[in-house]
Order: sequence, then structure tokens, then C-alpha cells
Amino acid sequence: MIEARALSQHYKEVRERLRNPPNAVPDTGINLPRSESAPRTESPSPIAKKFHQIDSPSYIPFRLQGLTFCSTLEFAAKEYGLSFKEIRAHSRCYRLSRPRQIAIYLAAK
Repeated sequence: MIEARALSQHYKEVRERLRNPPNAVPDTGINLPRSESAPRTESPSPIAKKFHQIDSPSYIPFRLQGLTFCSTLEFAAKEYGLSFKEIRAHSRCYRLSRPRQIAIYLAAK
């Protein structure tokens, strides 16, 4: 019984020290000075520059403004020889699920 009391007393002391530590420092928050005079700009790495400079004259970047999720589904369906109704079906077969996954990936990008 004495050991249980000693253990209980020790538990209370440890708990009190954890709740109110003797060397606690008051929290002042985070103070990150930000200078608005010089905005931070990063120059692209040489590898990134290399990929942005394409020597092929037939390369035209793909930049359409009117893309929607349905248009990407239609595009993927047409590329895989499916109808829009088939790609929207609830089937889990690989023939339909793979083009659907690709359409979702394209829509996210």
C-alpha cells in the first residue's frame, strides 16, 4: 500500500511539473520580418531553361482556355475509340477505367 501511495504522489508531482514547468518561457508568437522593398525572385536553373527552349519548329504549346472536365473526358474517349457514354459508365473494366484515369489526370493538370 505504501508503494502505491508513493507512486501516486510521484505521478502527481510529475504531472504538475509537466503542466507548469519551472523554466517555462512565455509564448511571444512568431515574428518573421518581411521586407516589401525587395521581392524575392528565383532564377530558373539551367536544367529548367534547357527544357523551356525547344528547337523543334513544329512544337506549339497546348494552351486552350475553354477546357472543362467534360471536354477532357470527350478527348480521352475519342483517343481510345470509346463513346462519351461508355467512358462515363460505372464499369470498372480496364478498357474503360484506364482512359477515365488519364482524363482525370489531364483535367487536374
